[in-house]
Amino acid sequence: MFHRLWTLIRKELQSLLREPQTRAILIMPVLIQVLLFPFAATLEVTNATIAIYNEDNGKHAVELTQRFARAKAFTHVLLLKSPQEIRPTIDEQKALLVVRFPADFSRNLDTNQTAPLQLLLDGRNSNSAQIAANYLQQIVKSYQQDLLEGKAKPNNSELVVRNWYNPNLDYKWFVVPSLIAMITTIGVMIVTSLSVAREREQGTLDQLLVSPLATWQIFIGKAVPALIVATLQATIVLGIGIWAYQI
Repeated sequence: MFHRLWTLIRKELQSLLREPQTRAILIMPVLIQVLLFPFAATLEVTNATIAIYNEDNGKHAVELTQRFARAKAFTHVLLLKSPQEIRPTIDEQKALLVVRFPADFSRNLDTNQTAPLQLLLDGRNSNSAQIAANYLQQIVKSYQQDLLEGKAKPNNSELVVRNWYNPNLDYKWFVVPSLIAMITTIGVMIVTSLSVAREREQGTLDQLLVSPLATWQIFIGKAVPALIVATLQATIVLGIGIWAYQI
């Protein structure tokens, strides 16, 4: 029984890998997807424009503005001169988000008081705006930690969210692992479809049905080669993810 099953599995693998066209269909789409998808199918924010309206002009507001400008997500910084410029900046999509420093921002920080700042996002690009807002939040938290160094921390509680996996929220770290599941699923369907279509074209499907093989053996004999090929495809994606993308 197992000898017949192994013979069918070996025959299916030989039929799949014998033709160069079939090998190209199984390998080339995988390479193209893993090379293009992490850059094309991404929600990572880059080359965005941030607008700053600084009513404070104190040292803390200036320092935070400089840190925002140095962030890799933002390549352009617009300095607004009046609050009337805020809405047109968002409406005309001149900036993805606007940061507004109130007049007493630096003074409140120097006196250990709460120093709020206002953040206005473009709701039309809500996904990108939320990601950019998270970038700003990380910068502000980093600046808070720098200020607290060497000072007694206040006796209060704060919920701090830390991402153990992908702490920098690099979107390629999410896309490449998801490609393993996607390519494996698609690979199984492609291999099975190619096998059945080839049997139909060559007229050997009826011969297979009248062979001594049981129905469950035929199913397993068709499924196992597909799983082997899909596992090979997933291994290729995993290897590229580890060595090329450093995931």
